[in-house]
Amino acid sequence: MIMSEKSYIDTKEGGDMNCFSILMGLTASMFMAVDITSDRVGNVFTDNEPVQFRVKATSHFDLSVTDFDGKKIFDQSLPAGESTVEMGALPRNHYTITSRSDDGIEETYFGVVPSMESRPHLEDSAIASDLATSWLVKPERFHDLAELTKLAGIVWVRDRIRWGEVETQRGEWAEHTRYDLSAEAQIKHGLKVYQVFHNTPAWAQKEAKTHSFPDDLRDAYNFAAEIAHRFKGEVVAWEAWNEPDIIHFSEELGDSYSALLKAMYLGFKSADPELLVLLCSFAMGPGKYAETIFQNDVGDYFDIYNYHIYDKWENHSVRAEKHIEIMSRYGLEKKPIWLTEAGRPIKREPELVEVTKEQGRDVANFLPKAIVTSLSSGVDKYFWFIMPYYRERDVMLFGLLREDMTPTAGYCSLSAFTYALGAGSYMGKLGLKNIHAHAFDRGDDRMAIAFWSDEGKRTSKLRVNTGNATLVDLMGAEREIDVHEGIVEFEAGSSVQYLILPANGLAGADLEPVRRDEPEIKPYDPTAVSPVVLRLQFPSESRDKKAETYLLKGDSTTKVGVEVYNFGEADLSYSLKLQLPEGWKGALDDEDVSVEPMGRTVRELTISPTAEAGSEPVQIRIDAVDSSGETETFILAWIAIKTEE
Repeated sequence: MIMSEKSYIDTKEGGDMNCFSILMGLTASMFMAVDITSDRVGNVFTDNEPVQFRVKATSHFDLSVTDFDGKKIFDQSLPAGESTVEMGALPRNHYTITSRSDDGIEETYFGVVPSMESRPHLEDSAIASDLATSWLVKPERFHDLAELTKLAGIVWVRDRIRWGEVETQRGEWAEHTRYDLSAEAQIKHGLKVYQVFHNTPAWAQKEAKTHSFPDDLRDAYNFAAEIAHRFKGEVVAWEAWNEPDIIHFSEELGDSYSALLKAMYLGFKSADPELLVLLCSFAMGPGKYAETIFQNDVGDYFDIYNYHIYDKWENHSVRAEKHIEIMSRYGLEKKPIWLTEAGRPIKREPELVEVTKEQGRDVANFLPKAIVTSLSSGVDKYFWFIMPYYRERDVMLFGLLREDMTPTAGYCSLSAFTYALGAGSYMGKLGLKNIHAHAFDRGDDRMAIAFWSDEGKRTSKLRVNTGNATLVDLMGAEREIDVHEGIVEFEAGSSVQYLILPANGLAGADLEPVRRDEPEIKPYDPTAVSPVVLRLQFPSESRDKKAETYLLKGDSTTKVGVEVYNFGEADLSYSLKLQLPEGWKGALDDEDVSVEPMGRTVRELTISPTAEAGSEPVQIRIDAVDSSGETETFILAWIAIKTEE
């Protein structure tokens, strides 16, 4: 999948940004014969205000406006010079302004979305968006993006942070960064921010590799504690590393990530026990990397499960089911599931730096189907990737906004979706023939049924407990539909529509049961987790990321560092107990360890295969055992004999 290996545009680093900047400059410097502007950020209006534009033209021109379906709703000839175009109140929709003059044809885009007053309560909606504000938008436009996000009906957002920009050297903290500015802007507009990082600063490694974890987990603990304190009240959730299951974001294996997660969880909670901590986001379906993490008993070291998908909407359900299955096997089924990146990659057309109209229509139609499918499959919160304009490697286009922050049709589709579904609390599936139909609690006194058909237009009837019903289309336009003797009749097509009914509006309709029980986040309990963290340091060259196995030489001994950390407040002493797989031999240089608070002790393990060792990967495990013989914590990893190439 394209997005499994992202390289975010970052103005503080070179690389892809050079080409991006040149193209931006070319776009900005193009001569505009007709300049059309409004006083609304991104040309996004709400449905309770008139639409008005200021126009400057060098010659006489014709101006027309068409909606999402291509219907012309405004047409006028205007003279050269300055003028004001007043269109009055327009229905919710995505619009294209086309100006034709002797100098050519130009297009400007705007949207009309539901007013904030007309929306259901959105504070904890299941519908969210990735913004990556700090990396994709210049600071002077942080507030603009936040406002446009709120207008789209989004409250929960995902941002990005780079560790080394905040902690420039060990214990040295930059005072006011773009991350502080981004958090402040988003909070001011009523957004709930969750943050993620995925690199290590050079100062935290002997051999600088940004996508490997720090040499000393105390650096990770201290970073987590400091940023939790620094952003308290602004960032309400943190993800401990983005997509470490793929080589682009981490060279390390699952056992190493489990140690990092434990250290960071303890750091986050030490500063703010109420802070939400997300498990790493899995880029791929749950495989051996995820298995290794969960085998290392991390269940009490995160609050929220987390994964990504970039695929057809029809495949979203299968991916969700696979994650739910592995959660159930490890006793994690009660944890909330957040899908924190999912979107529709669009391949850029030659000579263009924006999506075409047809591509915009494709995204607009894909978005609600993907979100509904995931929420109906057990996902608790869905973050669309991505709100602002983003061009990846100058090939793939993402973003519900254009480069100038005007809306694409996808933006208006999202706005309509959040209006129709509100809180987006899934109720169940309706059994309508040849029609996808899913019911949601909006969080007010109404419910919504999102429906569409894959088989052309299909008419259906539904018995309801109401005399009135409202139909909302893909772009958010709504109209009352007739109810005759308790029956509402509606037509489903390829685009998603929404039937709005009173909360008890379904009359005897059987809903397929929700696939998961109500998730819960338990209050932080320091007695449920160990302050001791173990980590194995195998030679880096032994890592086989694909096999999730350390490949060790069969004809020699391998030395492995065994790190013991104490993130508690008292001196601790343990015995390290080595559990070797059959066919392997090894020993620790010293089994007894004593570690002071915030201390670190390292032992050396020597290990080698015997003639009886098999070729398949096997587990090695080390337990920290207290004086009563109880295991305090442990670390396990997979090893195998390296075969000759």
